[in-house]
Amino acid sequence: MARDGGDLTKYIENNDTPIDSGNYNEVDGLVFAELSYSKFENVTWTEDELKNGVTVSEYATKMLESGQVKAGTDQEKFFQALQSSDRYADATITNMEALNGNDYWSANETTKMSEDGQWAGMTIDIGDDTSVVAFRGTDGTELGWQEDLELAYDPDGTTAQEAARDYLKNTDADHIYLTGHSKGGNDAESAYAMSDKDVRDRVDRVDNYDGPGNNDEFKENYAEGYSELDDKQTNYMTENAAIGKLLDEHPGETKIGQADPSGHDFENAGPLGEHDPFSWKTGEDGESFLPGTQSEGSADFDTILDETLEGMSPEEREDAVNALLKMGVADDIANMDSKELKDILKKAMEGYGNLTDEEKDALKRLIGLLILNAAVYYYDKKKAERNKKRNRNKKENGSADGGHTRFWVDPDVLKKCICQLEQAAKELNTNIRELEQVKDNLDGVIYILIRLVLDKIWLDLISERRRTKALATTLDAILDYYIDTEDRIVSEIKAA
Repeated sequence: MARDGGDLTKYIENNDTPIDSGNYNEVDGLVFAELSYSKFENVTWTEDELKNGVTVSEYATKMLESGQVKAGTDQEKFFQALQSSDRYADATITNMEALNGNDYWSANETTKMSEDGQWAGMTIDIGDDTSVVAFRGTDGTELGWQEDLELAYDPDGTTAQEAARDYLKNTDADHIYLTGHSKGGNDAESAYAMSDKDVRDRVDRVDNYDGPGNNDEFKENYAEGYSELDDKQTNYMTENAAIGKLLDEHPGETKIGQADPSGHDFENAGPLGEHDPFSWKTGEDGESFLPGTQSEGSADFDTILDETLEGMSPEEREDAVNALLKMGVADDIANMDSKELKDILKKAMEGYGNLTDEEKDALKRLIGLLILNAAVYYYDKKKAERNKKRNRNKKENGSADGGHTRFWVDPDVLKKCICQLEQAAKELNTNIRELEQVKDNLDGVIYILIRLVLDKIWLDLISERRRTKALATTLDAILDYYIDTEDRIVSEIKAA
């Protein structure tokens, strides 16, 4: 069994072998991806620094002196480690460019662009005519999250994807490694796929760290580039990955690694804290991440979301995205660990009145499909588990009945479970008005089941583990009760 070698900063501190094209590894790729998150466009550089570049150590010093790095954070420890790093002592950072809104920053100058976007790129020269191109992920602004959502429907490329393609085209190196975390990982994947053949031939590897994928229409438009990525791209995700599972039919190999957010800046974000690069664990070999296995929850999320998006046309997805943006909750949802769920829902309801009829219909369809797909999925999953257990009992007991004791829920117990659920839902303020019509058309307890699944998903996301466990127990009881009645439940839910 592989042993834990520490986190990203520990890797920098412990690795004293100078980096080159021969020993560049997957952990180095994440180091450079994290490096691109720093706002170099808010720092004043000398003409010589912009022309000839700066060493990683000099860059780290600049960032620490800029006042934008908070004391005691993972980012401060990261830059402090890079200041004295032997591993990156000879690596040089050049060609820093950034787009914030319609302000395009390059070489200490800002020019106005025709379209808004959130993007940044930098080049790190590691010798042997080899350059690492690192793209910045989402920076937490509403514009950044808007571009993330646009990935669900844009067939041609977002502003950030186009900027990444243009930047790659202008990178002057015979051998190029692309890297990026989150949206930056998507930019790396997309920039390659969108580029001309002569540019793609100079790219040797693409590393996507927990970045989302692209919609099918986009992949069809850039099919030639995508077909080549099977041999060049590697996708890295953690055991509880969520962001990387969005539109996640990535080309190439996918590796699952372990992460531990405890003791890091996002330790209170629950499973979503694993998206933070500083939580990722490296292996004892110092060249790879500690291997892991995809969690059941991550796999569930992947299946339910994929089925939901497949049930919507690109136009419906676009309308749903516009609805979320108009309601002003995209950034709140993304930073849910620091927000009260009831406040987000209240804000969403207030913004709902500003939507067009098309946007309202698309949003209802998105929410309805998400809930119903979740209900059907968990029902089918639970039933499969019950049947597997029943068949095992048959085999062990050698009888048709298999020694199976029929599961039965006392009506009073079930009523108590439902009351518990309704109280939990009331506390969480998850009464969505548009779902009342679903309640009218379905058996009351099926409605409760759907509501329970919805509450469970939200609770998992905001990491209220105590209540999640209680509701999961209730979910099991209700599912068992219905599995023992008739298969009509599935058909009724699907019909709704």
